[in-house]
Amino acid sequence: MKLSITSSAMLMVVIIIGIASCKKEDSCEGCGATNKAPIAKAGVNQSIALPTDSVLLDGSTSTDPDGTIIEWYWSKIAGPPSFIINNPAIARPIVRNLQAGIYHFELLVKDDDGLSAKDTVQVTVTDPSQPNRPPVAYAGADQTVLLPIATVNLNGSGSSDPDNNIISYNWTKIAGPSSFNISNPLAVQTQVVNLTIGTYEFELKVTDAGGLFNKDTIVVTVAQSLPPPLWPGGLYSIILFRLLGLY
Repeated sequence: MKLSITSSAMLMVVIIIGIASCKKEDSCEGCGATNKAPIAKAGVNQSIALPTDSVLLDGSTSTDPDGTIIEWYWSKIAGPPSFIINNPAIARPIVRNLQAGIYHFELLVKDDDGLSAKDTVQVTVTDPSQPNRPPVAYAGADQTVLLPIATVNLNGSGSSDPDNNIISYNWTKIAGPSSFNISNPLAVQTQVVNLTIGTYEFELKVTDAGGLFNKDTIVVTVAQSLPPPLWPGGLYSIILFRLLGLY
């Protein structure tokens, strides 16, 4: 009888502990909460003229919606080779030894929960003692595609500038059928879709920081694909297709 009472008492204790633990889990605050990424802000684009050869980068307006930014890191991702960042791991470093050209600096920020974000800023350095020279646009080699392929890639990355200060690209169609769509006409590399049979001519305009520009064109030919020959008599099949207007 005592054994039965003891067992019942132990069972009740286990049940009470289980209920209490469940209530503790149900009342958990912040369960399932997710950390939000920070927002990086590298500041506004800047322009300087030599002999001034330094700028202050400012990422201090970067924010984190649910925490604290604990790391900053600046790096150069494009531009002339000459530069020195005095301390890339602070919010507001100074960059020195800049030369004529266009620099792009990237800011990486990280919050106290390990998430990160990036932003970039452009710094244009001009040299008043040197006359600005125009860029050289290169729209790429002419292309031919066969339907049903109705897409081509345009690439202006072969364009150059003797002063290393290209600031914009712009693609336009100047001849050809009306059916086409340029995905991003302001990108150095873009795609044209919805092409139809015919000959297109696309123009690339490249502009530098001094307002000088240059243009180049590319011809895109869209043709009907060759129908497979009917064997036997492959050559005669092609002639038959032409007579019937199918090729």
